[in-house]
Amino acid sequence: MDLEIRPSWRDQLGLMLLIVLLVLATVTSGVVGMADMPAGVVTATLAAMTVLAVLVLLYRHYVWRFQISDGAIESHYGIISRDVRSIRIRDLRNINVRQSILQRLLGIGDVEFSSAGGAGIEVTFFGVAGPMALKTRIQAIEAAPED
Repeated sequence: MDLEIRPSWRDQLGLMLLIVLLVLATVTSGVVGMADMPAGVVTATLAAMTVLAVLVLLYRHYVWRFQISDGAIESHYGIISRDVRSIRIRDLRNINVRQSILQRLLGIGDVEFSSAGGAGIEVTFFGVAGPMALKTRIQAIEAAPED
């Protein structure tokens, strides 16, 4: 079984709200203008901030990739450079789910994996949708007999 997931878009709601507010501010600044600053400067500044926020949103979503293959659980971080953390399913000791109150309401959370040979959390899937269902799915894979 191969499964590849990324952090949920719901994990970025705060940044999405900021983008919406920046877009509204950009549109209204072009209409209203500011008394002490030219309207074009304000609009250009707000538009640049909006573009930057959108780039941060896309970066945060696409920089993480989580993969569950037949024998391993991997967390890939990075676009240009890479940081890959991996744990074999047969060495899996603990699967923990961490959710704040807001994350529980949104149906997202962090899933942490540790192995028998490690001294702590070795792989973490950040901001994934349905963390409890993912935990159950991985436990089923872990319990299945190897071919």
